[in-house]
Amino acid sequence: MSLEGMASALEISRRLVADYRKDKPIPRHVALATRYLVEHRGKV
Repeated sequence: MSLEGMASALEISRRLVADYRKDKPIPRHVALATRYLVEHRGKV
């Protein structure tokens, strides 16, 4: 999934997604939502 797509799915900014990929600690709720989206890709 692209940064743009992930940001849209999580309803956060693209820049914030990019920062999480670099060096910012990922908040637990964002990590759980991301895991759900990745595991259910195409099923939602």
